[in-house]
Amino acid sequence: MRGEPDVDRWWGALTGAALVGTARGRVPAVPAALGVPARTDADAPTALLDAAALGAALRAAGAEPAAGRAVPEPCPPDGVPEAPPRAAQVLALVLTQPPVGRELRDALLERCCAAVAAGGRRVPHELLPALLAEGTRRPAVRARVLPVVHARGRWLAARRPEWAWAVGGGEEPQPDDDPAVLRLPSGALVTRLAELRGTDPDRARRLVAAALATTGAETRAALLRTLATGLGPADEPLLEAALDDRAAAVRAAAAAALDGLPTSARAARLAARLTPLVSVHGLLRRRLEVAAPGPLDDAARRDGIGVGPGAARDAAVLSALVTGAPLDVLRRATGTTPAALLRLDGERVLRAAIRRATVAQRDVGWARALLADEWDAAAAAVLPPDEAQAAARRWLASTPADALGSVAHALPGPWDEPLSVAVAEALVRTVADPATTRAPVLPAEPFARSLHPAAREPLARARAAADRAAADAERAVERARDPQESGRLALAGSVFRGRAHALQDLTQHLSLLATIDEALA
Repeated sequence: MRGEPDVDRWWGALTGAALVGTARGRVPAVPAALGVPARTDADAPTALLDAAALGAALRAAGAEPAAGRAVPEPCPPDGVPEAPPRAAQVLALVLTQPPVGRELRDALLERCCAAVAAGGRRVPHELLPALLAEGTRRPAVRARVLPVVHARGRWLAARRPEWAWAVGGGEEPQPDDDPAVLRLPSGALVTRLAELRGTDPDRARRLVAAALATTGAETRAALLRTLATGLGPADEPLLEAALDDRAAAVRAAAAAALDGLPTSARAARLAARLTPLVSVHGLLRRRLEVAAPGPLDDAARRDGIGVGPGAARDAAVLSALVTGAPLDVLRRATGTTPAALLRLDGERVLRAAIRRATVAQRDVGWARALLADEWDAAAAAVLPPDEAQAAARRWLASTPADALGSVAHALPGPWDEPLSVAVAEALVRTVADPATTRAPVLPAEPFARSLHPAAREPLARARAAADRAAADAERAVERARDPQESGRLALAGSVFRGRAHALQDLTQHLSLLATIDEALA
């Protein structure tokens, strides 16, 4: 009702009258601008309720009343079925009285909307104003809100300027023609081209090439980094040319991008340098030997190889060669498989570079080999989701404290039921461990986006364990005589208590998701 001072004042006065009661305050008259005459035969309590109903309807409708405004065309039919009553009740609760802390609210709303969309349903019409308001306040949730508002939501959004993001089913309009895109400020240009790489990579590459000629070094480097999305052989000529850029940061960005193209000319050049340096020796051929690289020429430095003098320089050269050359070079040079190479004596000198190359080149075979010996979140992210989640389950069984945080951040959700239960069981074993009070074993927000509702029961046990640990620490503080020990125990108790609260929120979060899933089944 913004923009109509008389109406705004009326609503404020009406709210005040409701607070003090009609026996002690006068019910304000309905403004003439609304065009709705009040009943002449109503007593004060009835007039107050009539006015409150009128004002609430105006606020829920999202329209700003104004005299002389044309009546909008009726909304077209909404052919999508409404979410079942139980699911609608959960959505209403999430929108009006979120039962979880602020950290989890976006995740809860997004997953509720995703469940409704996956079930082929829409949000009930009466919840649309609140849902559109949430999307306006919190842009991060808009992508999940849009699929559940449908025709009535878009029609309603057209009535208020701040809801315009929902009218066309997307964010605010972006410049579409090439000259307009290239005129964007540097930050907006990089953002726009990063978005385009996901939808039209060829056009994005063409615009990156055009922008490189007119932008500063920092922006040029950022533009080259956008090519990581959908990187392919067609990007090689642009990146190869950028190796000759006058700015070191731009050359480094080009070299880093080319690390992900094992079929490029640069990869072949690095392979030729790396091959003679790597060999396997010993009676049983179980010792990996890596020779020191020789002097570097200008061509090597152009390819981004070589930093500093001495041993540090040799290590940096080897790391750059392994990272940028095709990983198959190591297999051919040693005559072994990836798994066998990683078990050779002396392999540690190359493991970090192999890991970087595996991630850059998205090599599934090497990722499997890395995960056979130790948990590696970056390598797991290279695997197909089902295989990555299976690998995470294996490592959670033996090293939960080390793997929990990286699993939460590295593997995109939602997770399947077995991994979710494995994560929750790992929490049961670690959440009350005094040795973990300095470690972030409970990344609640990533868990909220990923855990399957089946994890509710072990999460409840983890919460109980954290509560007991907090109570034990608090009792120990009362008995402690040494101030330093008392402080340590108090800190531990605070950590455990915080974990218990977070686990309570997570359990409530999953319970609501389970309710929606059951209602939509």
